[in-house]
Amino acid sequence: MKSSSATPAFFLQVLLISFSMCFILYISAWNLFSGKAQHSSPAPTHVQTGQAYHEPQTGAHTRITTWLPKDYELDDTAKKCERIFGSSYITSTAARRTSHCPVSSPSRLDCFHAARELTPHEWPLDTLCLARGVQLSHSAEGAANNTFSIQCPLDDDFGAGQQVDSIQTPKPYFFGTGVTQQLANWASSRSAKKCSSASIKAEWIVLVRRGLTTALWDIFMEVMQAMISVDILRTALDESGEPYMSDEDLSQAQIVFEDNETLPFEELWHLVLRNHKPPVMKKDLEPGCYHNIVLPLPGSSSPIYTALLNGEFHRACRDSFLVRALRRRVLSYYGFADGSGPLQSPEDFPSLNITIIGRKKTRMIWDLESMVDAVRTQHPAHTVNIVDFEELTLREQVQLVSETDILVGVHGSSLTHAHLPP
Repeated sequence: MKSSSATPAFFLQVLLISFSMCFILYISAWNLFSGKAQHSSPAPTHVQTGQAYHEPQTGAHTRITTWLPKDYELDDTAKKCERIFGSSYITSTAARRTSHCPVSSPSRLDCFHAARELTPHEWPLDTLCLARGVQLSHSAEGAANNTFSIQCPLDDDFGAGQQVDSIQTPKPYFFGTGVTQQLANWASSRSAKKCSSASIKAEWIVLVRRGLTTALWDIFMEVMQAMISVDILRTALDESGEPYMSDEDLSQAQIVFEDNETLPFEELWHLVLRNHKPPVMKKDLEPGCYHNIVLPLPGSSSPIYTALLNGEFHRACRDSFLVRALRRRVLSYYGFADGSGPLQSPEDFPSLNITIIGRKKTRMIWDLESMVDAVRTQHPAHTVNIVDFEELTLREQVQLVSETDILVGVHGSSLTHAHLPP
């Protein structure tokens, strides 16, 4: 409500109160994943008991234990935050493996299980799998209908008694994604020995079932979970004590989309492998035997969905371990500097870059121009920009937000970039 006696300071207060109500959910969901609001040092990596540790300078392998005196123990809330949003999300998943093929099978199917909270899906574990010794067969209906088959009885859940869910249990992730949905289209055999997990070349495919959504938020979640899936396989150790996926494997790996659609923001999939190989469609694969096929975690399994929808974590969990890695990869891919740093006082910022996302079709902000004019008048040292992201390329959006101190917008997909300010 306006008044003839209102001052610019009054308009500033109205602006801040109005905008804070619009985007506080997103800021909470990303847990204030801005470098200026967080610690500058990365979170420690928690290695599971008995897991091999790879010393970065020498590559030497040693065995360590994670035992510490009780004085170092985290409280229950901190443990939950670390398990869902910290480095333990990767290391614990890497250690929680089950094999779903008998030893006598020519093929192998090893699955890894990530613990989750019961939001937005009501099951306790999310699954990614590595299939080895897989046949891609030609279809008379065209290459788009070529089918995968595995020489392993998928109707039997070998190892499923180890406190993990059956891979046969349907899990309706958003947009029909997820491992169980992918495997439902595969053929399985108990006797045929067309392909063997031990006799074919070690190429790697990350087979992605996309949700066919055009929303940037959902695509970011799919990319993030595929990225984490690959990193879990680089962390997990096989029977020989070596990582399932080596640096050489990563450099030669290929992302393959199950669908044959062209969707926006496909450039983001370069963040998963970072080997400069563009994704291809399944129809482009030659029929034959494939050694390693990764079925990654689906987008809606992301812990960030939990943070968005479960208010319990908004204030309790403030470490940005997982999203910090995503931010670094985004900025590195586009060639922008990481300007994050330790928490600083307001006196260190004589001028601020304030970016306001002003949509022109939906979720518009009432009387935005007049409120911004009042702020510019009251605070001439600060730069206030109103932008419509629909008019910018993704690269331009990333660059703008990476140089932004304060990002303001209405709740929605446009605030996906809330993890990018320094």
